[in-house]
Amino acid sequence: MIHQRRFSVILVLFVFILIQSSAYLTTLPTLLSLSHSLLLRVAIARTSRNDLSGAARVRSIAEKLDFLRPRDGIWSLAWDYCRNYLWRGVGAGGIPMEELGTTVREIAIMVGEFVSLRSDRERAVWGVRNYGKVTARLKKVVSGLKLGFSQSGAVRELLLIIQKEIVEGDLVKDCLEIGSKDLEGMVRIAVDLFFSPSHFGTDRDL
Repeated sequence: MIHQRRFSVILVLFVFILIQSSAYLTTLPTLLSLSHSLLLRVAIARTSRNDLSGAARVRSIAEKLDFLRPRDGIWSLAWDYCRNYLWRGVGAGGIPMEELGTTVREIAIMVGEFVSLRSDRERAVWGVRNYGKVTARLKKVVSGLKLGFSQSGAVRELLLIIQKEIVEGDLVKDCLEIGSKDLEGMVRIAVDLFFSPSHFGTDRDL
């Protein structure tokens, strides 16, 4: 038991160093900046159509993303990691990273298709066929992440809010209509940062 705890401490330190690597420190802020900007634009659009409660919800998500910024949220993220990964019982479920990676890459492809369309009519037709598919995949990603972050904490709280907004608030539709290129960039950055095929020893790519 003591040896296991020592190993956990060493692993925590290793993870802490790893997530502060140059790739993390340069790429994650870009992802967070794009997310924050897009959410605020969605909030403005919802306010303009008098959806004040919807605007408040996405502003809340944008604010909660700030804790992930490397400069001020790294300890919160590391603590969540420790509680949800290292201090679990043997055999407990974790995040199915490879499965979620496949799903996120599928989302990236679908959003890329939407971005490539030029006319409002084409985008409307695409939306009828695919909004539900993108939403279902995003729900799957959030549900998978929740398997890992099963204990209460900043990350799980954020995931629950995002899940509710995806299901009840038409977040996917708003993001695609207001900032599809930003959304595509966000998804592709997430693929590279968290779900790169190299993490799983495969040759798959977008």
